[in-house]
Amino acid sequence: MNIQVDIPLPPGHPRARYPFAEMGIGHSYVETNPDAVRNLRAAAYMFSRRNPGVKFTIRWREEDNGWRVWRVA
Repeated sequence: MNIQVDIPLPPGHPRARYPFAEMGIGHSYVETNPDAVRNLRAAAYMFSRRNPGVKFTIRWREEDNGWRVWRVA
């Protein structure tokens, strides 16, 4: 078997469906697809579990006509 070094890893598939990693405390965005809210809540919960100290809250806002996600910690 021939072992090689310094072979670059090809770019991976962008897995992030939601911008949680880019959000700072106080940042928010709106999700207008009502079918995606259950998945959004689960994804925010799992992101928080994998990243201790990071927390989100999700609320319906009439002004946005959708669900707004805030990073709160």
